[in-house]
Amino acid sequence: MRRLNLLSLFVLLALLLSAGPGVVMAQEPPVADSAPTTPAPSPTASPNDVTDADLERFVDLVISEQITVAQARAFLQQLAELQVSRVAELLSARTSTRLAESSKVSPVSPNIIEPPPGSSELWRQIIEKGAGPPEAFAQDYWSDPYCEGGPNPDPDDDWVFWFWIDSTNPDSLRWDTTSAQVATAFWIAYGNNLNGFAYHWDEARLCLGTTGVSLAGGPEKVKNTTSLHH
Repeated sequence: MRRLNLLSLFVLLALLLSAGPGVVMAQEPPVADSAPTTPAPSPTASPNDVTDADLERFVDLVISEQITVAQARAFLQQLAELQVSRVAELLSARTSTRLAESSKVSPVSPNIIEPPPGSSELWRQIIEKGAGPPEAFAQDYWSDPYCEGGPNPDPDDDWVFWFWIDSTNPDSLRWDTTSAQVATAFWIAYGNNLNGFAYHWDEARLCLGTTGVSLAGGPEKVKNTTSLHH
C-alpha cells in the first residue's frame, strides 16, 4: 500500500472527526509492517507541521478504533521522538496508565531476551511485527513475575500471553494486530519487538509489560486482537 502523506492523513483525520464516533474505518489489506527502532519523520513532510491538537485527535481516533493499523503506523512514522513521547502521554492519560518518570517513551526493547538461569525454555527471542493472515490468537493470559528484570525492570508482574502454534522455527514467527490502539501502544512501548519464548514446540508465549498492555487497552483487548503467524 502506498504510504499516506502527511496532508492526506490530516484530511482523513478531519473527515473522521466530522463524521462522528459511529464511523469506523474498514481494515485495509495486510501490508509489510516492520517499524524502525526509532520512528523517523517522512522525508517529504516535517514534524513541525504536526500540532498538539493533531496528536490529541490522533489518540482519540486510535482509542475509538476509527483509524486502521496501517494508517496509525503511517502517522507515527511522521513524528519526531518528542512527539511520540507526547502521544504516549496522551494515551497514558486516556487509559489511566502511569508512565515511568525516566521514560521518554521512544521505542525500547522488551524486558529480557535471554532465558533466566535454570529455565526449561526451548527458546526465547524477539518476535518482530509483520502483517499476515493470523494463524493463532492468544488462547489465554495471566499475570506472572517470571518476566521481570532486564534493562527496563517493572515492579509489577508482567503479562504472559499463550498461543497454540507450531514454534519449531521461532525465527519465522511474526506478530500482528487488528487494533490501532494495540499497534500504537506496542510501537511506543516496545518498538514493535516483542519478547517471545516457549516450553513446547506447539506453543509460543509473549511476555509483555503491564505498562504496554495498559496503553493497549488492557489484557483482554490484547488477547482478542493480537495474533501470531509464520
